[in-house]
Amino acid sequence: MALQPTPPVSRRNPGRTGLRIAIVGGLGRAEPMLRKLALRSAHTIEFHSGDVGGRGSASLEAVIARSELVVVITDVNSHGSVQLSRKVAKAKGVPRLVVKRLSLGRFADLLSSLDASAPIAMGVAS
Repeated sequence: MALQPTPPVSRRNPGRTGLRIAIVGGLGRAEPMLRKLALRSAHTIEFHSGDVGGRGSASLEAVIARSELVVVITDVNSHGSVQLSRKVAKAKGVPRLVVKRLSLGRFADLLSSLDASAPIAMGVAS
């Protein structure tokens, strides 16, 4: 019988395993597949389109405030959305990862590193 790695414990809610991950931007058609990958690792994800017009900035701030990790996709986001995401995450003390694109493979690698209890590297990835 193989040992299964234990999923990381929520930093904000120690009684819950898995992290709440915010994904800002990206293509909506990938959402179900990304959600399925996250659920397999006991994580939950919340998506925000990156639209900051109207009430978009307030909803973006709320999504980030509820999260324990923010992944910002720059390829499909406006400059204002990327900057606001980084600013709010930094102010709330939420680790952030800025990527140009987020493929299923890259997201699976991110989840694997989280499952291995590796520290979350903040910053920009290509």
